[in-house]
Amino acid sequence: MNRPTFLCIGAQKAATSWLDHRLRQHPGIWMPPFKEVHYFDHVHLPEVRGWTADHIPKAIARCIGTHLKHRPKKPDLDYLRWLAGLGLGELFNDDWYLRLFDRPEAEGKAIGEITPLYCALPPEGIAHVRELLGPIRLVYIIRDPRKRALSQLRMTLQRRYPKRLLGPTRSEVFEALEHTPIAHRGDYATYIPRWEAVFGEEALLYLPFGLIQRDPAEALARVERHLGLAPHTGWNKLEQRVHVSRKVRLPRSVLDPLRETLDEQYAFLERRFDRDFLAQL
Repeated sequence: MNRPTFLCIGAQKAATSWLDHRLRQHPGIWMPPFKEVHYFDHVHLPEVRGWTADHIPKAIARCIGTHLKHRPKKPDLDYLRWLAGLGLGELFNDDWYLRLFDRPEAEGKAIGEITPLYCALPPEGIAHVRELLGPIRLVYIIRDPRKRALSQLRMTLQRRYPKRLLGPTRSEVFEALEHTPIAHRGDYATYIPRWEAVFGEEALLYLPFGLIQRDPAEALARVERHLGLAPHTGWNKLEQRVHVSRKVRLPRSVLDPLRETLDEQYAFLERRFDRDFLAQL
């Protein structure tokens, strides 16, 4: 049975959707038809199960709808049967996860998936990844801690108040900040050593977020080299952004305390990476 040979583990609000859209263009890569499988975090992060359980059936339904829209007269019944089967029976066990990659078109290719929340897995979750998948390759996009945190906060506000033309009130911003796991999603100081302890430094490719903005072709070339793939020359829409959060004005009374909570992350990044890498965050 096919198994993933690579994972992109994060970070949230660091262009993982952009990477997902681009990697699907590579003829040597195969990924499930929907981004963010959320298998390992569902198993090892109980606090997310309230919404990850609903994510899979909705994702499968969207994929079926998309397929029927594009192939209304000649649908691929085998593909639809496989998709529907992923939503039946017991979900979120090892057998179910591996069935996500059980497609003939995946044979002989680099097989992977992108779930940003994987970066936050506890040690036992990372050990589970290693036990099930072996010595795979990992991609971790690193974004400036403050910019990443603000993007996550704006995304939360946009989801809570999608039709608010003037944006959220001051109290609503503070409420969202209090209930948004910003520090949890961007804790490089905790997560990077955890993953390196199990997989080793050589298994991880760290991509600075700014490189994707400045030179997306070079960012993809680094991924190709890391995965041992031949260069692809047919990329399109390299500079097209994906899932951009709406700009929301945030009061300074929010920004200053947020900056202070991220001091540890900046200190860690300065110890772990060189100046050239840091300049591209």
